[in-house]
Amino acid sequence: MIKNSRISKTAASADAYSLLCLREPLPNAPRENRLEPFSGSAAQLCVTENPGIQVPEKFFDCMPIGCMLIDEAARILQINPAGAALLGKGDKDLLPGQSFLRFVSRDSQHNFLTHLTACAADKTNQGIEIRLKIPKAASVFPIRLDTAFYETSTGNAPLLLSVLTDLREQKQSEEALQQELKKNVSQRTAELASINKALRRKIAEHRETQKNICSDHEQLRALTSALITTEERERRRIATELHDHIGQTLAITRIKLEMLHALASYSGFAEALEEIQGFVKQAIKETRSLMTKLSPPVFHELGLNAALEWLMQYFAEQHNLRIIYKGKDHSVSIDEDLQIFLLQATRELLMNVVKHAGVEEAELILRTNRKQIKIEVIDHGAGFEVSKIGTPLDWRGGFGLFSIHERLKNLGGQLQIRSKRGEGTHFTLIAPHGTKEGR
Repeated sequence: MIKNSRISKTAASADAYSLLCLREPLPNAPRENRLEPFSGSAAQLCVTENPGIQVPEKFFDCMPIGCMLIDEAARILQINPAGAALLGKGDKDLLPGQSFLRFVSRDSQHNFLTHLTACAADKTNQGIEIRLKIPKAASVFPIRLDTAFYETSTGNAPLLLSVLTDLREQKQSEEALQQELKKNVSQRTAELASINKALRRKIAEHRETQKNICSDHEQLRALTSALITTEERERRRIATELHDHIGQTLAITRIKLEMLHALASYSGFAEALEEIQGFVKQAIKETRSLMTKLSPPVFHELGLNAALEWLMQYFAEQHNLRIIYKGKDHSVSIDEDLQIFLLQATRELLMNVVKHAGVEEAELILRTNRKQIKIEVIDHGAGFEVSKIGTPLDWRGGFGLFSIHERLKNLGGQLQIRSKRGEGTHFTLIAPHGTKEGR
C-alpha cells in the first residue's frame, strides 16, 4: 500500500511544473521558486516531500518489463530494476527523485507531458509510444509507455503508475518484415511484369492469328460465293445443253418414229415402234424434269414473284407440301444472278421443311422495299435448338445452309434462323437490292 502523507504540499508545485512543460514561459516571468525539469531541486523536493511513498518491492522487482511510479510532474518516485536498466542505470536506487523527462527525447517530450496530463485529468489508463534518449548516450530508441491512474488511499494528490516496454526488437522485426515485404513485392512485381509481357505477346499473336483467320474466312466466303455462282452457271449450261441438244434430238426422234409408225401400220413392226415411242417419250419427260431440277427456265424468264408461285406449285406436285404463299403482285426489278440465288436458296429452305419438319404445310412470304428483299419460310414442325448450333457447318441441312449464309453475307445480307424444338422453324432471307458481289 502506498503511503503519501505530504504529497498534498507539492500539488501546487506539480501543477505549476506540468503547465511549465506544456507551454513556453513568459519572457519576463520570474525564475525563482520554479522547478526546472532537469534540476537537482526537483529530485531533492521529491525525496524530502514524499518519504512515505512505497510500493511493495516484490511487485516491481519481479516484473520482466520496466515499471515506475511517477507523480504529475513526471518525477520518478519508485522504479524496478528492469526499468532502471532501460534508462541506462544499473542501480534502481539512483533514480527516485529524478525527472523522467531527462530520459525522453526532445521530440517526444510534448506528447509525453500531454499524455500525463490526460491520465491525471481523466483518471484513465492510456498508452503512448515515445522515444528515449539516455544521457551521455548517442542512441535513441522507442518504447511503449502505458500509464495507469494511481489514486492514494489517503486522499492526497494522485500518482501515476507507468509500464515501460522496449520496442527495439519489435521495430527491428517490423523493419525486417517490411524489407522482406518490399523484397517480395519487388519480386512479385517483376514476375507480374514478366507475365504481363508474355501475355501481351500472346495477345499480339492471338490478334495476328485472328487477323489471319478473318482473312482466310473472307477468302473462304469469296470462294464459296464464286463456287455457288459457278455451280449455278454450270447448272444452267447443262440444262441448256439438255434442252438444245438432247431434248431436241429426242423430240425429232419422236416425230420420226411417229411418221415411221404411220408407214408401218400394216407391217409387223408397229408394236415395236410403239414401244420405242414410249421409251422416247419417257426419256423426253425425264430430260425435262432434269432440266427443271438443274435450272428451272422460270427462274430466268419470269419475275421473282411469279417464280415463287411456280415454286409453290412444284413442291405441291413433287413433294406433297402445301405452301401458303403471301406475296404482293408487283414487279421487283433485281439482278438476274441475285434473283436466281434467292430462288435457289428458297428451294433449299423448302427442301429442309420436307426433310426435317415432318409437316404437310408451310408458309412462304415475300416482302420488299426500296432497300432490301426479304423472303420468309415458316413451318410449325419439329424444330431444333438454335443455341446448340456451333458453326454454320453444324446447321440442319449441312453445306446448303452454310452456302446460303456465306453468299448472303458476301452480298451484304443475312440468313436469320428462329427455331425451338417442337414449335417449328422460321427462316428469313434478307438481301439488299442491286448488290453486286465483291462490293
